Amino acid sequence: MSSDGGTTFQEVITNEIIAQTLPNNFYLGFAASSGGSTDSHQIENLLVTVPVNLTVTAPNITYPNTTDASNFTLLPGDKFTYTYTIADTGPNGSSQITLVDTAASVETGVTWSVKDDLETQTGSGNINLSNVNLTSGGSATVTVSGTIDPAAKTGNASHTITSTPGSAFSFQTPSTGIVGLAIGSPNPFLSGAVTTDSTIDTAPIQLFSTAQIADAHSNPTFTDTLTLTNSAGTLTNANGTLSGTGLTKTAVGTYKLAATGVGTFNTDLQSVVFTPTQKQVASGQTVVTNVGQSISNGSSGTTPATSSDKMTTNDTCFLAGTHILTETGEVVVEELFARHQARAPHEPADRVAALVDGRIVYREITWIGTRAISAAAAAARDSSPIRIR
Repeated sequence: MSSDGGTTFQEVITNEIIAQTLPNNFYLGFAASSGGSTDSHQIENLLVTVPVNLTVTAPNITYPNTTDASNFTLLPGDKFTYTYTIADTGPNGSSQITLVDTAASVETGVTWSVKDDLETQTGSGNINLSNVNLTSGGSATVTVSGTIDPAAKTGNASHTITSTPGSAFSFQTPSTGIVGLAIGSPNPFLSGAVTTDSTIDTAPIQLFSTAQIADAHSNPTFTDTLTLTNSAGTLTNANGTLSGTGLTKTAVGTYKLAATGVGTFNTDLQSVVFTPTQKQVASGQTVVTNVGQSISNGSSGTTPATSSDKMTTNDTCFLAGTHILTETGEVVVEELFARHQARAPHEPADRVAALVDGRIVYREITWIGTRAISAAAAAARDSSPIRIR
């Protein structure tokens, strides 16, 4: 309002907010009087805005595999997708909404789509739109896909989403959201490794027949350090030896298994055999060998997977007529011996029951032998076979 013929003006209405849904046709009327000597009315700088409120939901990230998902991380070279929505919570709809979603520098091959109440827009690279349209209560769905640069370093690819109502709408504070894409190196994960095992001093045993490594890296190179220690924790060669594909002995009671790729490593690990030293177990006694391993995937910042197996070597033989539990039922031990000797090289051996960690598992026979013990030899070993009539 001016009282001096337009030289100065006084603002009489400032930021008047009508927080309700407005009609399609909006009429604004003014009435004023300047007295009889002047009949001049002027309205300038009139701006009418419509209240609207926008919110951005937290993005839902789709990881390429379960290992990445459980660690909430992406690895260099991983593909990713994330989805979020921009919601208009009223009281009015909004047009010409701006949306900015700038990809992080380590994201490559980025493509996106934005589906609002009127249309679907697509593109690549950064999102920088100024024509998103929403009705009151409506929402736009944003989907972004890309790949983490294979040369990226451990860190993050997080960035901010910004959504702002069009210039004709009030409540201009931008609504923001965060895309939290972490880049890391998940640790290798070992499953299926047993913690107790047993054999006799003439029977080699596969220690890791059920063990498997899982790793999200692309074609990782594994190094597995295996150790044999006695009951006192001292590295030793006395209790037995390890053998297997890709396995080399590096020191007393110490071996290294190296392999590239998850599948190759698991095959080699499952083939590792512990061969006890024969005639080391006194009659009625046992020898304990602790078999430890530490598996590294070669990536910096990762923690090796570890396991420990307490191997007990017994002085045990079965007399003829003893029933042995197999997967197909009980079989007398001498029949198992005959079948094992007669089988062709390509035929699988019988699988017999073994007690592992308090549960029965079936394992393939790797060796079976027989010998006769005279009365004198039995006496010298302080043991004698018993015949039940």
